[in-house]
Amino acid sequence: MLALASTGPTEFVCRKDASMQTDEKDEVFSTHNINIPKVLEDADLYFIEGKFNECVELLQNFKMVEDPEISWRLARGLYNLTKVVNKERKKTCIIDGYQLMKKALDKWPNNGAVHKWYAVLLDSYAGLQGVKERVRQCKTVKEHMLKATELNPSDATAWYMLGEWCYHVADISWHERKLAIVLFGEPPVSTFEEALRYFQKAEETEPLFYSNNLLMLGKTYYKLGKTEPALFYLQKTQLHPKNCDDDKIASNEATKLLCKLRKKSE
Repeated sequence: MLALASTGPTEFVCRKDASMQTDEKDEVFSTHNINIPKVLEDADLYFIEGKFNECVELLQNFKMVEDPEISWRLARGLYNLTKVVNKERKKTCIIDGYQLMKKALDKWPNNGAVHKWYAVLLDSYAGLQGVKERVRQCKTVKEHMLKATELNPSDATAWYMLGEWCYHVADISWHERKLAIVLFGEPPVSTFEEALRYFQKAEETEPLFYSNNLLMLGKTYYKLGKTEPALFYLQKTQLHPKNCDDDKIASNEATKLLCKLRKKSE
């Protein structure tokens, strides 16, 4: 799973000023005076800039507010923070994010973003408990991703995540699948065709929204033996603006696969 953008329009926040007096802080952070749109916009700005620690610290100040938009953004920040912190902090972030989304799911079962980030954190949380638990939860993860797209079909990142799930399940080798059956019972099943449908849906929903979606379209077409569309999307991945590490990594992977494809055609 990866750093993804928010599912809806962003909104901005009054920052906590260390120079404020205690009574001033109490006034600003009382639930009656919180400007939720400002909180959300500032959190989204931190997220877009890759300032995940600042994003998390900001949103944690408002955990007492009963609002799904704050809850899922905090979970998103915690998940992305796991990519830049040490092993112990990573574990804490995953546990905190999972527990947050588990409670959020009980409170807001009809919120697509809550289902999406519950799926992401459930997968990470299960991973902490070992391969067997991660495989056991795999189908539940997909169910919540499907629910996320059902509740918010305009969320391109949810379609992308669903496609990524299908791709990785389809990419399990025959030997790995046989071993999984012996160890864990019937493993999850998908196909590259199913993955392709979801990546296409993501691109239709929001064209060029994410370099990795272009990359995965190229990789999926490659797996299906369709060279022309594979080349097309891999080249688009290379041309995508490189605004963050994800974009650079996607471009490098696309370049390597393009070289492989071109050598085959020589």
